[in-house]
Amino acid sequence: CAFTTIIFLISYLTLLGKNRKAVLRTGILYTIAVFLTYLALGFGLLTIVSRLVNIRMASKIIYGITGLVTLGVAFFALKDFFKAKRGEFRDMSLKLSEDMQKRIRQSIHDKLKNMGMITGALALGILVAMFELPCTGQVYLPIVTALSNPQIRARAIPYLILYNIIFIAPLVVVFLVAYFGISSQTIGERFKRHVATIKFAMGIFFIALSAVLFYMALH
Repeated sequence: CAFTTIIFLISYLTLLGKNRKAVLRTGILYTIAVFLTYLALGFGLLTIVSRLVNIRMASKIIYGITGLVTLGVAFFALKDFFKAKRGEFRDMSLKLSEDMQKRIRQSIHDKLKNMGMITGALALGILVAMFELPCTGQVYLPIVTALSNPQIRARAIPYLILYNIIFIAPLVVVFLVAYFGISSQTIGERFKRHVATIKFAMGIFFIALSAVLFYMALH
């Protein structure tokens, strides 16, 4: 979900004639804003779900439903794997919609043009994180639901912080790669070559996560 946005952001900065340091500086601010926004959303969601799972019957329902949803996402991830192998990237199910991509691109154009690089990058990070939530939430929701389990809730916050560090790690890598002179087009082409592998790994991950959630529902 996040990669297409990052690639467009880098290409737009290049189009504006920004040097590598400006691209890296914008990337750092953007990534910090994304991290803090997702972390705040995670804390809020964790608080809500944790209160619900304190009710025994409600916890079984929540874990069960989330497990079913996660299993459904696993199905579509594996389906996307086969589509990616055939090069049918536009037909994949688990991705940002065309309308949402247009809104994000327009936001990148407006914020960086009208708010300046520093303020614009921070505002973009918050805004894009919210726009991407329906897509990235496919992973975030089951993760937070699993962390709400009373047996691991005491360690939930460190795990939540760790998850968000892992989430932004690819963004950091992409901006560093751009800083060292690799174009957004090259990054996009390399990403496409590995989409199938990513989708397959996601499918296996979601199957394992759904198994954990079903176990919690039964116990």
